[in-house]
Formats: sequence, structure tokens, C-alpha cells
Amino acid sequence: FPPHHPPMTTLLGVPLVYQERVLGDLYLTNKRDAPDFDDDDVRLLTMLAAQAAVAIANAHLYAAMQRQYGAAEARRHQLQTILDSIPSPVVIADERGRRATTNSAGRALFGDLIDDPGGDAFPYTEVVGFARPDGTPYRRGELPLDEALGTGAAIHDREIVALRRDGGRRTL
Repeated sequence: FPPHHPPMTTLLGVPLVYQERVLGDLYLTNKRDAPDFDDDDVRLLTMLAAQAAVAIANAHLYAAMQRQYGAAEARRHQLQTILDSIPSPVVIADERGRRATTNSAGRALFGDLIDDPGGDAFPYTEVVGFARPDGTPYRRGELPLDEALGTGAAIHDREIVALRRDGGRRTL
């Protein structure tokens, strides 16, 4: 033992094991009211060590999740900064058509119609009308976004005219 270590007359130690990996050890010394540790002490300390190992593993998982969340949040902020630097409206939707994010030009165009990220599907055909440059309206399922979601292909170089409820028009 190292210098100045307290004296010990008895010692009981068990490993802290989680999924066959040793995370540490748990020790008891100098049992009171008995000369030695017995089988009941071993069983009790083994159960306590198993619970402690789970708690330690959960703490490690939680810390890893917090680090990943922080990194994801930093990437999201970076993406938002890039999107906000694009002068044209950008709306990014998930595979179910729900808005994931929008740049500042998109928020200016659509206003509070798309303020709920991850909420209901983006109301682009029910609330705001879209037309081709020649004025022909897009029907449900015909928008480039629908095509991109349906095929998984990137759709670009398509002009779309957004028709706002207030009668305003904007080429996207």
C-alpha cells in the first residue's frame, strides 16, 4: 500500500462489470462486528457493484449524448448561417414533407405559414398557391419538392411562382 494508507484487517473487493467490460472495482475494508466478510457480504457487494456499473455506463452514455447534441447543434447553426446567406427562399423538408428548416428569405416569403419546424406537412398547396412561370398552377403532387421526395433526386433550375394569400407573387 502507498505511504500513509490506513491500516486494514479485512478486505472485500468486486469488479464493476458492465456488458463484460470492467469499469472499475468496489472495495470494502475492516468489517465491523465480525472478523471476516462472509458469502452474504459478497452477494450484497456484487449486486451493488452491478448497479453501480450500470449507473456509470449510463453516465458515460449521457455524456456522449450531450457531446453529440452539442456537435449537432453547432452543425445546425452552421447550416442555418449558410442558408441565411442565400438570397433566394430555401425550404428544406424531410422525407414526409415536413419543414425541417427555412432560410431568412423563405421566412420572409412565407411568413408564419411555416413557423412550426417538424410540425404538420408544409401547407404549400392548401394555403399558398404555386404556379409555373406561364401561370399554370401546380396540382398536388406536381411540385419539384414532391418529385424530389418521391425520387430522391435533386431537383434544380425550375422556376416556381409562389402565390401568396395577399395576392403577391414571387418567382422562386
